[in-house]
Amino acid sequence: MTAIEKAEIIDLPLWLESDDKSGYFQEAIECYKANAFRSAIIMAQNAIFSKLRDQLVDIARLGMAGAEKALADVVRLESSKTNYEGEIFGYFKAHVLSPAQITFMGNIQRVRNDVAHASRRESSKEEAEDILRQAVKHILGRQDIGPGVAISLLIRHLERPNYFPDVSVEGVCSVVRMELDALPAGARGRLIDELIDAAERPGKRDPKQASGRDLVTSALNAENFLCGVFLIEDDSPSEEIAKLAQRIKDRVFRRQKSRDLTVTEHGHFVSLVAVRANLVRDIDPSLRMRIDQLFSGIFREVEALPEREASRHPAQLLQAMLSDPPEMGVVAGFPLTIETLIERWWEDKSVAEALLDAGLAQRLCDRIIDELATGGSSIEGAVSELLKAHDEQFAAVIQPTQAVSLITELSHSRFAGAIAELQQAEFFPIPRVRSLARSYLAEHMPVRLHALGLVREETTRVSSFERAIKRHQAASRENTKAG
Repeated sequence: MTAIEKAEIIDLPLWLESDDKSGYFQEAIECYKANAFRSAIIMAQNAIFSKLRDQLVDIARLGMAGAEKALADVVRLESSKTNYEGEIFGYFKAHVLSPAQITFMGNIQRVRNDVAHASRRESSKEEAEDILRQAVKHILGRQDIGPGVAISLLIRHLERPNYFPDVSVEGVCSVVRMELDALPAGARGRLIDELIDAAERPGKRDPKQASGRDLVTSALNAENFLCGVFLIEDDSPSEEIAKLAQRIKDRVFRRQKSRDLTVTEHGHFVSLVAVRANLVRDIDPSLRMRIDQLFSGIFREVEALPEREASRHPAQLLQAMLSDPPEMGVVAGFPLTIETLIERWWEDKSVAEALLDAGLAQRLCDRIIDELATGGSSIEGAVSELLKAHDEQFAAVIQPTQAVSLITELSHSRFAGAIAELQQAEFFPIPRVRSLARSYLAEHMPVRLHALGLVREETTRVSSFERAIKRHQAASRENTKAG
């Protein structure tokens, strides 16, 4: 037996979840004590609907689907002195109550209708006692939050900046697992739908409740939650997680064929593709073209890139597309995105490295040449570091004529910083590109070698460690001879 089943009837008010503000339940107990069992049942039902009426107000504030309309209908019926119990039960049955609660509500309404009308139906002490206990057990006492309310609370909590205390992969996955485990399996698909709406239109539920900053935070957290589902599937796949991941793919991509994709509403596409590049591998070509336009617009409009580890960073997107050999074709399918990254964000070290990994050294080199021809001293550091760090990658892909053009632009006298240092070092800090340019000029235009500082041939460079080894070996030989 449960504690409620063991409790004395007069002690049942102690088990109420909230105060008996209407006084209906206490009146039901008094009727029971006076052997007015029919009146006890009627008052118990009044107590139930009084609580549900108050809960409907709270649920409407959460922005649950249909709650605001249901509350408006109840208020309208109240003002016209019309019974509103059917309206309240209809809403709670559809959105909040569990099957056991729905069964109880059906039973008490049937009994209450019988005893409240001139049906000459009597009610026994046992029946009244059972209904009072069941009322506390199923409605008036403390209840587990139903799936509908739990999902609404989760969506509302997305407005908190610290919803994910740790935004690492492990941190996000931990929160996502906890939230999914707290919901029955049948409600998780609905959660995915709500999260997608929150990512696309975070103010959809209740535009009056949240500020602009809250909406941005809510959308970002919803985006991270969806990414977390994909990451969990990668880490510990299961049939249930696979269904949720497929639902995301269906909702986010396959159903967008006839919808406009906007930077404001669909920025989360970047993160989703960054954690699951094959989402766009097999989609309709026309949809891929529109997603390419979307990504290009996002990276063109953004004023600053997020942290390198963030899923919306373009380097994360490119590296995801290159994660497996079959994905190489995905990069080719996004020409506008690539063009924007090369044009707008080539100075970002992570973006440049990802573009090089994608085999785009020639295009990146052309961009650098254009910038050197028209840009000022502000680009010197970025260009110098990029060329020195990836000299071999550039030299392995670019054409000899590109190497000549690059060295030519690097040779301008207007540079006074890092590029001037390359000039003074006769471009030996970028030996492979230098050699490519020098070889071409030596064969075709040797007269230009002097002007570009490429007269000297490359010499074999010996590191200080190698020199130390050679000195040690020489000393050992001398000691052997002396011995």
